[in-house]
Amino acid sequence: MEEVAEQLEIPVEVLARVERGVMVPTIPTLTRLCVILKLDPDVLPELPEMSD
Repeated sequence: MEEVAEQLEIPVEVLARVERGVMVPTIPTLTRLCVILKLDPDVLPELPEMSD
């Protein structure tokens, strides 16, 4: 998680909150995350929501 947070240029705590669904990432952060994960941002609306 630390490596991904570093690549996203955000604190690990922020990434952890995003991962838990407590915080919504900014568009630039979400875009960088898609690049890191090699994910086409166009598929994001198609992804199922995570449940607790």
